[in-house]
Amino acid sequence: ERQAAAEQERQAAAEQERQATSEQERQATSEQRPAEVFAAPVSVSLDDAITSILKSAHSGDAGAQYELGKAYRDGEHGVVQDPEDAAYWFRKSAKNGYADAQISLGCLLEQRNEEQEAAQWFRKAAEQGDQNDDTGFGQSNYGRCLLIGIGVEQNYPEAVKWLKEAVKVNVDNDVALYYLGWCYDGGNGVEQDHVRAFDLFRRAAELDYRLAQYETGKCYLDGRGVKRQRQKAIEWLEKASENVG
Repeated sequence: ERQAAAEQERQAAAEQERQATSEQERQATSEQRPAEVFAAPVSVSLDDAITSILKSAHSGDAGAQYELGKAYRDGEHGVVQDPEDAAYWFRKSAKNGYADAQISLGCLLEQRNEEQEAAQWFRKAAEQGDQNDDTGFGQSNYGRCLLIGIGVEQNYPEAVKWLKEAVKVNVDNDVALYYLGWCYDGGNGVEQDHVRAFDLFRRAAELDYRLAQYETGKCYLDGRGVKRQRQKAIEWLEKASENVG
């Protein structure tokens, strides 16, 4: 019995050591992964552009780190698509203050339901104003988070503030236009104004934003903020149903 117990203890100790070694190897692989992808043979050829970007990214260039993240996210320039490596490079660029990377990282994190951190990166991008981002996507995404309560406490007035900032930066920011319309339609954070809501929905709809196309159709159907027109309602509702992109 003593021999059997000793053997069980020996096996348990060996298993613990094996698991500890495996965890160390996993962490080391995770930390080195993006660099090793290019060190190993690949089945596709890397183009000259990504080779140059790779060198600059490893040198700490935030713009190159963002571009490398995009290549991993989209599977471009001969790079195998990998969302983990995309997040790795977006995070490096985002920490260097690159607004586009902060927005892209926020989007990836939101897709993975890591909403609190996603909202934090959207806010960092939003607070940069139009200095490093002329799309207004930082402001519109952070405003959307505040409006719906994604990763932050719901706050209608603050949401309206950032959505308006987004439109100020980029008048064609369809997300900001749609959600501002939603605020005016329901009187959320602003005084209710159906006419203003319809105008915002229509502008976003004309930019091919599906949710706005649906709301525009509903406004025409119900006569909400605009004269009731059944044919126009049908046209916009059909566009929304066909818009699956």
